Amino acid sequence: DVYKRQAWVVCCAVVSGVAFACSSVPTSARPKPPMPNSTENNPAETKRTLSHGLATRDNNFFLMRLLAGAMVLINHSFALTGYHAPGEPVNGYLGRSIAVDVFIISGGLLLVRAFEKRPHPGRFLLGRAARIYPALGVSVIGFAIFAGPFFTTLGLKDYFTDGQTWRHIAYQMSILLREGDLPGVFKDNPYLSTINGSLWTLRVLLAYYLLVAILGGLRLLEPTLKSGLVLLGGVVLSGLMVSGVLPAFWPGVLDLAVRYSPAFGVAVLLSVYRKYIPLNAWLAVIALALIGLFLAAGYDRIPAWFRIPTAIGLVYFMAYIGCVRISAFRWFNRLPDVSLGIYVYGFPVQQSVIHLNPGISPWSVFAISLPITVLLAWASLRWIELPIANFVKPRREEATPVITTKTPESTGAVS
Repeated sequence: DVYKRQAWVVCCAVVSGVAFACSSVPTSARPKPPMPNSTENNPAETKRTLSHGLATRDNNFFLMRLLAGAMVLINHSFALTGYHAPGEPVNGYLGRSIAVDVFIISGGLLLVRAFEKRPHPGRFLLGRAARIYPALGVSVIGFAIFAGPFFTTLGLKDYFTDGQTWRHIAYQMSILLREGDLPGVFKDNPYLSTINGSLWTLRVLLAYYLLVAILGGLRLLEPTLKSGLVLLGGVVLSGLMVSGVLPAFWPGVLDLAVRYSPAFGVAVLLSVYRKYIPLNAWLAVIALALIGLFLAAGYDRIPAWFRIPTAIGLVYFMAYIGCVRISAFRWFNRLPDVSLGIYVYGFPVQQSVIHLNPGISPWSVFAISLPITVLLAWASLRWIELPIANFVKPRREEATPVITTKTPESTGAVS
């Protein structure tokens, strides 16, 4: 019965995808004026390439990350209250795997352009640190210092003199070390003690930032034959390792980075060769069919050889949806990009709501947590993240803002 439901969901998704793809095909071939400084000015490119989609701010990546963040919040609302999410295991893939893939893939597509704007490994990493650490610091330090004493079962003096409090802050701010609990905090919650279970993705982010910086420093983010062979070899190698065909040799802290590396590697590869990648509706439908097979079979059941094609299909479909122009959704691009904040602040907000409301239902947790999380994310972006990002921007970029409410290189939780 579970697989029948999965098959029905997949069929509906494929039919919807076909209808959407057909409806998105332009009815007029009349070209639009090229954007200033856009790759459209290159006569060798057509406007229906990935290069054009990534060169403009008029894309759907922010909306996709926003929806992925909402899916994560829904999934966590069930997990943190001790319930199984409806529609498992399909919902589990959507809330845990696919939602994270959205952040990973959007990062891979956009980080290449971010490096091109700051073509130096040190400046690139400084810009990435300015994107993540302000929100991380507010979440980790702010909760430990101000919210932790309210939720702990210890006295105020015992809480602040307990070494675990300061180890928690140091370990979480390092990103690489795992230390999830504060003394006496959330001891009565169904999901015991964990303060922010979403921060594991930042270790994946850090690994990918370093990888992009190394590739850029070695001039392997240029559309050359050498770059293509190296990137394609990395995708194949990581796919074989994740599939178990080759033994894994990575340290434990990077295990999840390798888990998502096929999709990230394909995204980087497509971004490097973006001016040669067509945005075709029927290719997107084929890619969606591959994703449907992935959802129907389950990650652990699909053959090892099928996982790399699945990663290619997922990346291409997301790239197409992210770059296709949908006029009804353009107003989202005028909103502040709070996708990173939703990912960083959502988990502790949900744990706090559950602690203050014992026995609360999962959907109530989501309904209460979402507006609080969005408000925190907006405030953090407005008064902390943007000022710091503008402070560390290169001098040659001072004529134009580094980050507005949303830019092509702003990639949320995994950018």
